[in-house]
Amino acid sequence: MLRADTHFHTNFAFISKRLIERRAKKFWEQFEKYDLDVVVLTEHAFKSPASSYKYLMKHRPDNATTHVVPGVEAVTKEGIDVIVFSKDEHIYEQKDVLTPYGLTVRELADRVKEDDRLHAVVTHPFMMSDTAITLHYKEDYIKDLAKELGILEKHNAALVPLRSFLSKIKANKLLGPVYKRMERIEDAPNEFVEGDVCIFGGSDAHYPRDIGPHVKIHAEGNTFDEIFERLVDPSHKREFDSESDHLSLVPYVILNGLTTLFETIKKRTRLFYLTTVDSTFKKPKNKISYEK
Repeated sequence: MLRADTHFHTNFAFISKRLIERRAKKFWEQFEKYDLDVVVLTEHAFKSPASSYKYLMKHRPDNATTHVVPGVEAVTKEGIDVIVFSKDEHIYEQKDVLTPYGLTVRELADRVKEDDRLHAVVTHPFMMSDTAITLHYKEDYIKDLAKELGILEKHNAALVPLRSFLSKIKANKLLGPVYKRMERIEDAPNEFVEGDVCIFGGSDAHYPRDIGPHVKIHAEGNTFDEIFERLVDPSHKREFDSESDHLSLVPYVILNGLTTLFETIKKRTRLFYLTTVDSTFKKPKNKISYEK
């Protein structure tokens, strides 16, 4: 049985190498605690994904057994999040993919299909923000895109603590459609993974304590090559485990709420063009244009 968290963010503060080292070590401790065989590092395109990978690997303990797959949570021209990853650091050489608001979903899909070293994931399709593809395109298009790319994030644990709390206080009926959408974030409908679509699932962690939720893959693998092959092979049965040791609800909501707010401000104001550590992309000049 392999355990994989296919979506997490280091959320490093690049103002201090000591803070980076401290947080990196905590992430590695969490990987070991939950016996994770592999994690996909999906730092946002506007938060220096290449540098995040470099520093996480720099502070990898000698006895660590968790493998890290390089990746990025790309932002399409429409504002949709799409995870793109590769077996090695090849992903961090693809400036057009790393450029926020550079490619449309269609252009990004075609770009990935042209490069057999890249893999793309239809990411948290029911997320409660405009980063969710369901707020831009019809569900039939999304199902076709999932089949085309071959991977869909069926499980995302970002709102599990909040949803669980709402359920305990019997607020689920009061919230109606909102609560239903939260359930779909955690577990997207099965029809989205029909055919040869690989199921991904992860914590969407931005802090070490959020690490824990993962996909269990009914397969064996010892080397990184073997584990990576099982990770992208849809033939293996999978199930999601949302176990974690989150902080209590209030500090969890505050921390993650503030992080989401800062990320939103950074995207909306395009501040990342000034503050990025990687400096690998240029601001696109063309305006958004896409069809639903």
